[in-house]
Amino acid sequence: MPVVATRPEQLTELADITLVDADSEAHRLGDLWAERAVVFIHLRHFGCILCRHYAGALRDSFGDFEAAGAQLVAVGTGGRQYTRDFIEERKIPYLVLVDRHLASYEALHVRHDRSKMGWLHPKILWHALKALLAGERQGKSGPNPFKYGAAHVIGPGGTIEYAWLNDDYHDNAPVDDLLEAVNQAVARGPDAANPQPA
Repeated sequence: MPVVATRPEQLTELADITLVDADSEAHRLGDLWAERAVVFIHLRHFGCILCRHYAGALRDSFGDFEAAGAQLVAVGTGGRQYTRDFIEERKIPYLVLVDRHLASYEALHVRHDRSKMGWLHPKILWHALKALLAGERQGKSGPNPFKYGAAHVIGPGGTIEYAWLNDDYHDNAPVDDLLEAVNQAVARGPDAANPQPA
């Protein structure tokens, strides 16, 4: 199960990182969750068919996250034009940030494929085929294609309600679990102590 425990210093380190969006606007990460919950998604790269499929599922649930009181934020690697093309092609309504140097990935200890051959596993190929049959297409591979993804729900004021580190290329956090964690984070409010994941 890729739900993991977190340490307060991880969030402190993450909060001080500044990333840019596709329009070169800078965003200090800690400012994002200063007053509202944030669903913080790390994608592998914007050309990955599995990442695109997951990004589409998040897009389809964007209204649910907004209604629950959370901002949805995705982070990927690559250049700003690469990011802009991803947003336009996929019609992404949520904030997408670029982490060229993997600073936020490293702060959260996001895993990677040490063998660099994990994408050949039958399970991964099967999920890629299902994404293809659903209408997704593989795009241009970005930098760091062997980095896995992750998902964190950070409550208002800076509490980690939920932490998920992918174990492979497809192992994304269930959207329903993210929504449930958002509801818990919002209910706890900005003064809650940092809870331990279940």
